[in-house]
Amino acid sequence: MINLPVYRDEIMKVINLHEFEDAAKKALSVAAYDYVAAGAGDELTLKANRDAFSHYWVRRKIMVDVTKVDTSFELFGKTYDHPILLGPGGGKNIVIADGERLSALAAKKTNAIMVGGQMPMLAEMGKKGEAPVWWGATLGEATQQQAVEFAKRSEDAGASALCLTVDYPYTSARDRPSRDQWDPEWARTRVYGTPEFRVGFQAGMLDPYTPNLTWDWFEVGASADEAADRDQGHPHRGGRAARRRERRLGDHRVEPRRARRSTAWAAHSTRSPKWSRR
Repeated sequence: MINLPVYRDEIMKVINLHEFEDAAKKALSVAAYDYVAAGAGDELTLKANRDAFSHYWVRRKIMVDVTKVDTSFELFGKTYDHPILLGPGGGKNIVIADGERLSALAAKKTNAIMVGGQMPMLAEMGKKGEAPVWWGATLGEATQQQAVEFAKRSEDAGASALCLTVDYPYTSARDRPSRDQWDPEWARTRVYGTPEFRVGFQAGMLDPYTPNLTWDWFEVGASADEAADRDQGHPHRGGRAARRRERRLGDHRVEPRRARRSTAWAAHSTRSPKWSRR
């Protein structure tokens, strides 16, 4: 017999995954809900993605012994209990106080991989044995040097892989947060109109973020890998590292090599549900 966990009444009333969004809408402020739920612009891509997922079906196999079900899988040379990853998403602290840490604790408890998160916090949790398996996540860095530094900081903090969002050269308009006059300082201070006030999203905006980001980003990380190998006294690793060239899997996916020693790269797109696979 399975003993289910017990939560607040409004959570226990949820029957399926989709109903969590309705429960959240009732519990959160309009600005917080819209920031999390909104897509870019008029949300045509968001609607298209949801429609695309509706066309995926689980292929049923009959007359197969399912007495024991094994959901484990292997990724980047490691075996995990199940293929559940918490996707890279900011703003957790606007949903609930200390949301970043609570999300990390939940990932640890359920053996899920956490993608992204606050690096200093995860590093401290790692020292206490409280951190989940986690990946560093970035929307890209402005310079090659900053890219290398990010990779090094992430691995030193305990990240087992790095996730790069590959389709965010510009911060585009988001209609719902624009209507709410979203102030990014509210995520930090819970107060609108602070001295640093500025509207984070504006109608028709196209704000440069990393417009110079190309596939060479991976080559920079690989060069750091080879340099680190040499610094560690491994003269022969450079040849192997040179052979670990990035392998593109179609126009929108990439399977990159290690960014530095044991850290693997994964490419992530905000427009597609596909992930790269080693």
